[in-house]
Amino acid sequence: MKSVSQLRKRTALIFLIPVTIVLLSSALYPLISTLYLSLTDAELENFLDPNYVGFINYLENYEGMWYGVLADSLFWNSVRNTIVFSVFSVSLEVILGISFALIMLIENKLKWFVRAAVLIPWAIPTIVSARMFEWMLQDQFGIFNYILIGMGIIEQGKAWTTDPQTSMIVIIIIDAWKTSPFVAILVYAGLKALPNEVLEAGKVDGTNGITQFYYIIFPLILPAIAVAIVFRGLDALRVFDLIYLINAGSKDIMSMTVYARREMFEYSHFGFGAAASTMLTLIIGVIAVIFIQRTRLHKLDEME
Repeated sequence: MKSVSQLRKRTALIFLIPVTIVLLSSALYPLISTLYLSLTDAELENFLDPNYVGFINYLENYEGMWYGVLADSLFWNSVRNTIVFSVFSVSLEVILGISFALIMLIENKLKWFVRAAVLIPWAIPTIVSARMFEWMLQDQFGIFNYILIGMGIIEQGKAWTTDPQTSMIVIIIIDAWKTSPFVAILVYAGLKALPNEVLEAGKVDGTNGITQFYYIIFPLILPAIAVAIVFRGLDALRVFDLIYLINAGSKDIMSMTVYARREMFEYSHFGFGAAASTMLTLIIGVIAVIFIQRTRLHKLDEME
């Protein structure tokens, strides 16, 4: 006779089969379709019956000249923009998220107001956040330029969202403002789960606030921070909406998703755009594996 544990495992597997089928069908089919489309010359006029062309959408040498996604400098510029955006935005979000979580941990009469205020940016739709900052940073009527002119820092209004030197900085700040509450929630949950005995022992040893945070609290909430970095990092690598809403036509801040969208829906190069999308998936997959290995998420199960 089968043991109770074996029956439970078999029952669990049976219940997982429908979910697994749905997940595989919803994830694998678009991925396989995109990969197939990237190996064809699909455009608007032959989208239903494209010709197989192999890997020329990725890289091709024709009469001594290299063509394809991997030979396009604009694609590699979009890769650089995406990585720069991801690194700086996630770093800023982690710093702000930890700060907000520590503020939310303070017990006072205004604690519920503070927690609600911290979460408001996360609840605002991205398009609203983008338009709100775009109006505030407008060169003629924006309040930000008005304040800087009044303080004598600048002489005339500056188009912060369209200037190639400042547009990426603005997008990083907007993204950090909107998504740092997500990091704050995860870190706050980690802080609330800390054992009081450890904190009390630190106080008995005479540690001050900074020392206690650096040597006691931070190592204990590091798993929560690691989860936040992985989720936010993967989300930042596929950023589209914020960059497209702020400055859709700029090649200087174009991300990989904006690049793929432009090739597919503006130029109708569906095969070429599918190749760019496949490269995006490959790059994100490689970075995801590196993230998971570096943060060692499997240690979360050992700590539980």
